[in-house]
Amino acid sequence: MVVNIVLDTNAVLYFLAGRLAEPLPKADFYVSVITEMDRMEHWTVFDDKA
Repeated sequence: MVVNIVLDTNAVLYFLAGRLAEPLPKADFYVSVITEMDRMEHWTVFDDKA
């Protein structure tokens, strides 16, 4: 059985930063357009401060 999971912005950011308390389960993951835009904005702001 294939499990589909939609990740919210915080889950994506924590995953990318290696800060998840537990690993993600085996599944097909999806993000919304809004989450993708939030992610791009977060990393753009982060890069500007470096």
